[in-house]
Amino acid sequence: MIGWMMWTWQSALFFIFVFGAIGFISIFAAVRPSAGRKGFLPIVTTGGDRLFIGLITGIIILLLWMTFIEKSLLWIGAVIGAAWFAVEAIWG
Repeated sequence: MIGWMMWTWQSALFFIFVFGAIGFISIFAAVRPSAGRKGFLPIVTTGGDRLFIGLITGIIILLLWMTFIEKSLLWIGAVIGAAWFAVEAIWG
């Protein structure tokens, strides 16, 4: 049924991270609700908002890298996307 998709340990690690982060932020928000704060983003965000925005923009960075840069250097795009995700999650 899902033979069309290339499943590798890297894609499994990605999905484990995404679902783990969503689970962590859900439990953390239930235990200790957070108030919104304004970082360098022009909106007031909570931890869940920053997680969502960071995941989406990190994926966009990686997709743009795959589109315009050589695919053999994909790990560099992944590092840039992960670094952006960390910066946005901490200071966004």
